[in-house]
Amino acid sequence: MIPTLTCVVSSSTSNESYGELFSTVCGYGACAGIEANYSTGVYGAYSMCSAEQQLSFAFNAYYEAQNAAGNGGSACNFGGAGTTQAAVSATGTCASLLKVVGTAGTGSLTASASTATSSSGKKSAADPRFVAPNLITVGFGYGALFILTGFLAGTGIVLL
Repeated sequence: MIPTLTCVVSSSTSNESYGELFSTVCGYGACAGIEANYSTGVYGAYSMCSAEQQLSFAFNAYYEAQNAAGNGGSACNFGGAGTTQAAVSATGTCASLLKVVGTAGTGSLTASASTATSSSGKKSAADPRFVAPNLITVGFGYGALFILTGFLAGTGIVLL
């Protein structure tokens, strides 16, 4: 996803500033694709990405909205934390998956043990979520999957 974005986190931005930057950009309503609601089980398409990837997605969503409104200018600055780059068009499986999740990152993909299926019915083995059902079939069981998911979610919360 990162190469397809025009506005991303600058490499000089410290991880310590991410909390404030998330607060700022999400306050502008640009975080639907990275939100995770643990009580309802609703997750944005990029909610499992790294903090830098999530912040870049949110920066870009805000930047694109500002450009569409004719206010682009310095919308990617974020106090020097954001920078623009030449976006590359996604191709192949990546392009079809990005199309399914949409620019807001709120579209959904479904998965099976051998392939991922988008809501459009196209199959792809590139969806990272198709791995979890394979873990079940090789003997890890639901309990281990539950523990692993809890651990990963907890780690993500600590990192944010």
